[in-house]
Amino acid sequence: MSRLFAAAVLGAYVGMLVTMTFTPQAMAAPERPTPETCSMDDPTACLDRHGEAAARALDKAYADAASKLSAACAEVISPGIGACLERAWQIADKELNETYARAMKSIENDEAGRKWREQLKLAQQAWLRFRDADCGDLVFSEWMNGTGAGAAAVACQVGHTVARTAELRRRYDRR
Repeated sequence: MSRLFAAAVLGAYVGMLVTMTFTPQAMAAPERPTPETCSMDDPTACLDRHGEAAARALDKAYADAASKLSAACAEVISPGIGACLERAWQIADKELNETYARAMKSIENDEAGRKWREQLKLAQQAWLRFRDADCGDLVFSEWMNGTGAGAAAVACQVGHTVARTAELRRRYDRR
């Protein structure tokens, strides 16, 4: 029964993540795009038109999704929490890797493009080091190595990974 419940929670999270990723209502207008302003757009088109205001709205949507994930996983019995969050992190990491690969592929293959790809690669490696440092020992220290530290570390990884995926999509999916 607990596996079934964990699967239902994970399914709800994936559905929520997909909804937050592809439903433009999570975004807002010129300073705050309204749902009507972006209703027929994909998130990238809305971001193109509304820039940083829409990016902030999208970041908020991902933060909200991460907090809902934490709440959903809190309902799972203790051993299931780690599995729930771990699966969510695997999904988020897979989406990040796919988005990063598309970003790299979108860059021209001339001399300038090769330099650009190298810079993006270095930036991604630096971001990975930041995420791992921010969500590693630091989280365990914040939780005083308590029982919630492992789940908090994975939730941190999910949050950062989803936010980075959104940033790469905003910058490269429109190319």
